[in-house]
Amino acid sequence: FTVAEVHTGVHLEWEHEALPFGEDITEGKQRLTVEIGTNEYLVSLLRNNSTGEEIWGLLIDSSYLKNSFLPNVIQMSISSEDTDWIIRGRNRELILASANPPTGSLTVKSDFIGNFPNWTMEFYQADPRFLEDFLVSRRGIYFYMFILIAGILVFGLILTIRSFTREMELSRMKSDFVSTVSHEFKSPLTSIRQIAEMLHAGRVPSEERRQKYYDVLLEQSERLSLLTENVLSFAKMEEGKREFVFEQADIKALLMKIVSTIQDRVRHDGFEIEAEIENFLPPIRADVSALTQAITNLIDNAVKYSGDSKKVFVKAQVDEQHLVISVRDYGVGIKKEELNKIFDRFYRGGDELTRTVKGSGLGLTLVKQIVEAHKGSIQVDSELGKGSVFSMKFPIDPNKG
Repeated sequence: FTVAEVHTGVHLEWEHEALPFGEDITEGKQRLTVEIGTNEYLVSLLRNNSTGEEIWGLLIDSSYLKNSFLPNVIQMSISSEDTDWIIRGRNRELILASANPPTGSLTVKSDFIGNFPNWTMEFYQADPRFLEDFLVSRRGIYFYMFILIAGILVFGLILTIRSFTREMELSRMKSDFVSTVSHEFKSPLTSIRQIAEMLHAGRVPSEERRQKYYDVLLEQSERLSLLTENVLSFAKMEEGKREFVFEQADIKALLMKIVSTIQDRVRHDGFEIEAEIENFLPPIRADVSALTQAITNLIDNAVKYSGDSKKVFVKAQVDEQHLVISVRDYGVGIKKEELNKIFDRFYRGGDELTRTVKGSGLGLTLVKQIVEAHKGSIQVDSELGKGSVFSMKFPIDPNKG
């Protein structure tokens, strides 16, 4: 019979006494493997139907088919990287396979047709991962929407709870404030009334005792005045109605006056207020009334929380382009976790010792508001049991330095 090598175009004449495997080709075709020297060829035999006597053969180079032709065709036909394939021979032996070994399940199995060898081709599709399949499916979209809606609801719930908790805390603090302020007003008024009745009735045994009563009257009236001023100032600031009148202020003279006034008021209780003020302090633009209120509140707090030390230290100095006024006490101090809360309105320390000290919880809030209105800043350094230092920093006008 006559055969032809396809990819080289070589025409061969080959005589064979009998067909391999003892099979007839009356059905029109027969495929077999032939080795010629060191080369392996795939042969497809066809009977010439016109004469019925000649047999034609198609000779295909096996190595070319396996190594070049089929891999290129399959690679161009398969676009998915998750698909692996295997070509097996008549006896299920491995002929050719994809670069990666199959990892999924057998998806498609098909025999070669026509004049190709009697091989079988198998395609393996990687098993879909549940999470990836879920996320790219319609159920995944619904899941995203559910997560988004649930997140919004949870976020709203958290905001509602925080807002509710804040309002409850604020309500409690307002209630404590009303109770504290009522007591703050009642206590000095009771003292003033009792002393005034004693003085009016002439029941004071000596001039020294009378002078002491006068000092108490002055102290209690100053307390009432400061408390009233704090409450009114806070109300105006909350409503945004407080106006500041700025002018060039002599800070040294102002500090000396404030320290002297408070020293006279607390002297009979054994307190000593020391002042260290630089001789040449540059003037700053300030609202004298508001600044006096802020400094007085700081000194008043230092006196209240001085404990057994009975000593308060006031200092004024220039630090670069700032005027710094600091008030130090050597008393109970402040816990670290409360340092960021002490300037909140109505807030008072949670320690039992500090809660026994009378106060409205507005003093430091007003101090911060006043300092910020002067474009300044305030900071506090404190150590529990050793005292606190409150420092107010005000910018200095370089043209007035």
